[in-house]
Amino acid sequence: MRQVIDGKIYDTDKAVLITIYQFNTNGDMNWVREELYRTPNGRFFLYGNGGRMTEYAEKNGAVTKLVTLTEADVIAWAERRAVDPNPLTKYIRIKEA
Repeated sequence: MRQVIDGKIYDTDKAVLITIYQFNTNGDMNWVREELYRTPNGRFFLYGNGGRMTEYAEKNGAVTKLVTLTEADVIAWAERRAVDPNPLTKYIRIKEA
């Protein structure tokens, strides 16, 4: 997927896929799939979609969106989604506890 956001082209085919978060249950309207990417210029974005009861929903049902993220947003997303931090540490400095 390619999309212009804030005057910049974000392209899933040219970016590096870092990690994927997925939540679904058969027939669940809360299903979510988010792919975290990093562009060749170092910008982060999510390629996400989800069911009718998620932030990706619109009146006509599920929709796919690209959402840009800062490094702080990536860390907050990783915490909220409880993703494995190992793939992230290649691109973002996350301190050990």
